[in-house]
Formats: sequence, C-alpha cells, structure tokens
Amino acid sequence: MVVEYLERIRTRLLEEQINFNTELNIANMKFRENVEIIKFLESSIDRNFEAFTPRHIDGFNLRKIDELKVEQTDIKENIDMIQTKLDMVDTELEKVTEVIKVAKENDMKLKSLE
Repeated sequence: MVVEYLERIRTRLLEEQINFNTELNIANMKFRENVEIIKFLESSIDRNFEAFTPRHIDGFNLRKIDELKVEQTDIKENIDMIQTKLDMVDTELEKVTEVIKVAKENDMKLKSLE
C-alpha cells in the first residue's frame, strides 16, 4: 500500500519532469529564434546610408531590435525559472525513487519473515 502511494507520487513527478523539459525546450527554441532575428535585423541596417541623409533610416528595425532584446531578457528569466523548477522536481524524484527502493526491500523482508 505504501509502495503504491509512492509509485503514484513518482508517476506524478515524472509527468511534471516531462512537462518542464518540454517547456524548457520551447523556451530555449524561442530564445534561439529571438537571437537569430536580432542578428538578421542588425545585419540589414545600412549604417553607411545614414551619413548621407538627414532622416533616420531603419527606425522600424532599430525599434524591433530593442523590443526583441527586452523579450529576450524575459525569455531568459523564464528559462531560469523553468530550470529551477525542473531541478526541484529532479531532486524530489530521486528522493521518492530511493524511498520506493527501501520500501520494496522492507516489504520483501516482511514477506520472507511470514
């Protein structure tokens, strides 16, 4: 009965681990996409052309780069938060797995005494 309860806890923790890993992968992918978009926008800005015109060139790209950098900071904070949660779940999973092992050994000992 105790082992069954612990197995349910372990199953729940495994599901949480899978969910956090999925969230982490998605967040990392968004971060990489964000970096690539920023690189692309920065490479498309023609700095030489600005010297010959009184108008501000590539204003949209510059604003978009600034927005993406703010978004990048938010994504990084989210990645750190998910990683922290994942580490906590991993630790709990290790503890529960160890307790299950001990509980099964104790059940075996009890059964052998009967």
